[in-house]
Amino acid sequence: MIELDERRIAAFLLQHVGEYATSYLLVKEAGAYFGNMEKLTDNQLFELEDAVSKVADKYGFVLNKQHHDGKLEGLPWNLDFLIERKSDGGIDG
Repeated sequence: MIELDERRIAAFLLQHVGEYATSYLLVKEAGAYFGNMEKLTDNQLFELEDAVSKVADKYGFVLNKQHHDGKLEGLPWNLDFLIERKSDGGIDG
């Protein structure tokens, strides 16, 4: 199981509302993984994607990927999303 610093992820999300990111770049730029990200396996990268989504939901953020709907594109950790607050028009607002 991949271990990420939840607080660093939440802080990054708060500081970048209205901007686009990918889960991989978010974790890398936030310094939320203390190992070598270049050596993560595909399974660990899927876990990373899931963990970032869970942290976002827990802290009231939406990672909006609607612009990818209906497209066959890359792997989820490389797909960009718009960082939104739930109360700013996201799922709950």
